[in-house]
Amino acid sequence: MANLTDRETFVSLLHAAGLARRFDFARSVATDWLTAWPGDQEVRLQLARSELDLGLIKPATDRLMEIVGADPECVDGYALLIRACRQTGDTLRPTLYEICRQALTEGSPDLANSPAWGLPLARAIRALSDGDYPVVHQILRGHAAAQDRERVFEPLLIGVAKDPGFLGHNMILAHSARRAAKYLAKDELAHLLWKFYRTLGKSYGYPQDLAIRERAGADPQAAITGLKSTLQHRTPPALATIGQCLEAGVPLDGILKQIVGGYSGWRVGEKEHTIIYLNAAIQTAHFLGRDKALLPLTVALQQLPF
Repeated sequence: MANLTDRETFVSLLHAAGLARRFDFARSVATDWLTAWPGDQEVRLQLARSELDLGLIKPATDRLMEIVGADPECVDGYALLIRACRQTGDTLRPTLYEICRQALTEGSPDLANSPAWGLPLARAIRALSDGDYPVVHQILRGHAAAQDRERVFEPLLIGVAKDPGFLGHNMILAHSARRAAKYLAKDELAHLLWKFYRTLGKSYGYPQDLAIRERAGADPQAAITGLKSTLQHRTPPALATIGQCLEAGVPLDGILKQIVGGYSGWRVGEKEHTIIYLNAAIQTAHFLGRDKALLPLTVALQQLPF
């Protein structure tokens, strides 16, 4: 496997393999590379492209959905998803992905073939780029009327999980706002979303290098033992042991119970804020689900005292 310093040569090799129609070779070397550098988006896209060329639609689609889920502005990801759907005969989803691609590249989707949300999406992206916050505010007001009000907070929770603030204050605020959303009027929720998205977070995409992939043959019990060591001795680091638990298929609820048990000795008083932050991180992890739980848990356990 090439070293990181050889990346430019490696990417050129991938492109050459594609031009030579050696899709099997391109897939093999890309897979090896991603074993060492799983967050390399360009190589992940090349791997998905090779899988599509080989007719491996399902793994390619799963990979592309991970990519655009972590980076909603990945234009190449949408283009490949359009191709994947057309290869399966799907006529609905290519239209949706094309609207996203057009909104990111052309500024305005084809109105004749777009659903109602196509134009607002393009306007929101353009307004954020231009710093036209009143327009963004208007779009957030529309989201405040959504039935699943809590889900509107998901990008915000990812943003504050990356930067929880002093003593986790940003995480605590965002978590409390999500829980309060169902009790707020539409205008109140729109104002809250507007304020928090502008002030609490800086970036809202999930880090690709923290993506969870199940590993065949991983021992769940050994992974749990490692997590207990983290909670008792602060070593190995939480990033490693929580990730190992998730990749070994340990249920998320079981991981959260271990973490709660590790802090069961804390009492109120000077430790009360520790428990409030821990509660926000745990409930945020549960809300985000298994695939995105690693981020809030890892950052919280790195900051919390033992």
